[in-house]
Amino acid sequence: MHEYLKRIIDSRRHFVRSLLRKADDIRRQAEQQVAKEHENGFVQRLDGEEISCIAEIKKCSPSKGLLRADFDAAAIAEIYAELDVAAISVLTETDFFKGAGDYLPLVKRVSGLPVLRKDFILHEIQIYESKLLNADAVLLIARILTEKELKAFIEISKTLKIEPLVEIHDVEELKMAVNNGATTIGVNNRDLEYFHTDINVALEIAPDIPDFVLSVCESGLGSASDINLVKEAGFDAVLIGEYFMRSPDIRSSFKALFAHG
Repeated sequence: MHEYLKRIIDSRRHFVRSLLRKADDIRRQAEQQVAKEHENGFVQRLDGEEISCIAEIKKCSPSKGLLRADFDAAAIAEIYAELDVAAISVLTETDFFKGAGDYLPLVKRVSGLPVLRKDFILHEIQIYESKLLNADAVLLIARILTEKELKAFIEISKTLKIEPLVEIHDVEELKMAVNNGATTIGVNNRDLEYFHTDINVALEIAPDIPDFVLSVCESGLGSASDINLVKEAGFDAVLIGEYFMRSPDIRSSFKALFAHG
């Protein structure tokens, strides 16, 4: 395991320990919230004829540092809502991505769109916490979970009416995800060792993705031709973060990216 990933996971394990001190309250409140809700619209928003966009709100990257000096989660959410993206991904990891759990309800309230909690989920209590933060979907990274954990986390997410977006990096992880109940899968072109990106990762895995799976291509997309490539490969949606966060004009960058989508 590369030092980047090890440090992030160690940090989140410390965070999990703090959550577990109030686990009973978190679980009870989350279950009460589920009882009052209808199904969320995350999957419905992504599953259209044209390729959909999950636009990301991310202040920093462990490998790239600060991505947006004038970072304002609410203002970015308003722009994404104006562009009518399918959903918004929100980084909530605090130490390396400078995210915050509080961004989730803020972004959802401002945009009116489904929100994906993007974090390093290592314990089921984080999924219950995600419910309290009004997440419509949660990222589950297959690479950092055992098969038993992944299966349990998928089941817990669905019980809480949160869509589990299972992130994979190769065909073996794809098989593990599908065999354990995943129906929404993200192929991450960024490796978790050195954080390098290669769009060919998604293009090579695409033929193995079952037709019933809602597929999302993540990371390393920065042109209209990239979008067309993954669309032709059969992906239902793309997740775009750094491209928008580095842009001085998100609106223009969005229109350029999807000019031929």
